[in-house]
Parts: sequence; structure tokens; C-alpha cells
Amino acid sequence: MADEARVYNRENRMELAGSVIASTVVKNPQTEPWLKLQAEELLWFWAEERIESPQAIRIEQFKANAISDVVVGEQGRVDLADQVATLQGSVAMQMLELPLNLASEVMEWRVTEQLVNVNQPLTVVHPTAKLQVTARQGRMNLAEQVVIMSQEVVAIGEQNQSQLTTDRLTWNVPSQTLLAEGGVNYRQVNPALNLNGNRGVGRLNDQTFVVDGGPVVTEIVPN
Repeated sequence: MADEARVYNRENRMELAGSVIASTVVKNPQTEPWLKLQAEELLWFWAEERIESPQAIRIEQFKANAISDVVVGEQGRVDLADQVATLQGSVAMQMLELPLNLASEVMEWRVTEQLVNVNQPLTVVHPTAKLQVTARQGRMNLAEQVVIMSQEVVAIGEQNQSQLTTDRLTWNVPSQTLLAEGGVNYRQVNPALNLNGNRGVGRLNDQTFVVDGGPVVTEIVPN
């Protein structure tokens, strides 16, 4: 659906403009996930099975006709055959089933494989657990509900002001368990505690975090 459409048969291309809405087609929308694309301008290269938007785009995934994931960006493309969406510019993704919110400048969403890859700095927030993690790059396995982030990772538990820094973090979303590997530093405010080591595992919001591996330094800060 669009206000205007232009067809270029020689180029196997269609230009759609003005409140454009496009949906992927599946045999049974009740059992098969499908995508809904919204933009002011879409370019459809039907021979190559590709849709592009040079302007702001919103993509929604539906499961059993209910929205499960939403992603927006300043521009994007969707490879329909491979079911891969790539967005650029102020990218924000909301995963309603987990729930998690992601923000970055570039993101690749492999829809069928349920994988999200980000090779630029990103922020992931769990609004219910009040946990925020930032890193230089990361990836998500939506099926297994696991987030892996690396390079300058910082995790902050907002409820009790606990903070974890590490080189690599594996975040099990359902259990809220964090596995930190390399350059681990854990800090908490009450009671004041500072731990350093090569490996750590625990939950920030419960203040149950164990650091081990190599020489471990524990600093208990007096009130």
C-alpha cells in the first residue's frame, strides 16, 4: 500500500512513496512469523528479492498475528530470500518477548535464524530488571535468549548501583545470569565491595557475584 507507485520493468524495480506499508507473505500467518515494513519511500527490486528504504523505516515482526519485535532506523534494506534486515542510523530495536531494548548505529537482523549482529557500539537495556549493558560490539540469539557482548563491556544494575566491567560478557536473559571473561571488575555500593579477577559469574541485581581465575583482588571499602 502506498500513495504513489512507479514501475521500471527494464530494471525490475518499483518505487513506492507516501505512507508505504508492505508485508511479507506466508502460508499461515497464525503459525508462521511475518514482517510488516513502514516507510515514506520503498524501493522494491523484485528480481533480486530486495527492498530498500533511503529514509526512516520501521519493521515489525508478527507471531500469531501479534507484534513480537520492532526495529526502526534512518534507512534500511531487507533481503527477502534470506530474511535478513540491515538498518543504519539511530537504530532502535524493541524485543517484546524477552523484553530487551537495543540501540546502535548499525544492526543486522537475521530473522529466520533469530540472530541479531551488531559490529558497532551498542546499548542493551532490560527495562524490567533495570539492567543496562554497553559494549563495542555484540550479538543476540533470540531463540536461546542469550546476549554476548565484547570489548569494553560495562553492565550496570540500576536498583543497587552495582557495576561490572569486562572484556566479554555472556548474558542469559531469563535467569539474568552474567558470565564475565577477561579483565573482570565488580563493584557494589552497599555493602561496599570491589572485586578484580579473570572470570566472574552472578547476578547484579541480587548482588551475588563470584570472581575467580588467576590472582583475585578483593577490596572491602569501609563506610
